[in-house]
Amino acid sequence: PAIVAVTADPPIIIFLHLPKACGTTLTKLLMRWFTPGEVFTVDRRKPAELRSALEARARQNSPRLRLIVGHAAFGLHETINRPVQYITVLREPVQRLLSNYRYVQRTREHRLHTEVCSGALTLKEFADRFSDLQTRYLGGAPNVRPDADTLARAKENLREYFPVAGIADRFDESALLIHRAFDRKLHGFSSENVGGSERSAQTLDT
Repeated sequence: PAIVAVTADPPIIIFLHLPKACGTTLTKLLMRWFTPGEVFTVDRRKPAELRSALEARARQNSPRLRLIVGHAAFGLHETINRPVQYITVLREPVQRLLSNYRYVQRTREHRLHTEVCSGALTLKEFADRFSDLQTRYLGGAPNVRPDADTLARAKENLREYFPVAGIADRFDESALLIHRAFDRKLHGFSSENVGGSERSAQTLDT
């Protein structure tokens, strides 16, 4: 599998950032490990353009690519001819969906903000459209309604490619496990991109 190193290069870490699952906080922690030039950030480019840019970046030697972060489904490793290791953080599905809905409500620049705030897109319709999003991402098919095969692929991908998959409700412990898995020291941090009743501070220092 891709996580087995076959060259002298250390594995590229791919942080599969599931929306509203503590990803912003973990991204900030991971960014401490490397220089900005060693990080590739997934953006809103079309998939073909994104993969082309990633393939070109992975070929560059100075500086070497070390970390990929962003909202992207499983499968980016297929573009890279180097060993990789995925990590992610999972969240209880209903709480993740409600958090995502509230985020859309309060974020004016979000593409669905007007629909949600006007009532054109109800919570029920939002839930139907974005159901099982974590399974979709982990199964490599973010825009397709998942079925049993998608779930099976997601589980297999987690087993084969993710040395660590954290849990949002136990984020401090998850962050510690991720740092230990990559032989890094975890310093104090605060949660980011959370709002209202979701806001909490993490002060773990170890």
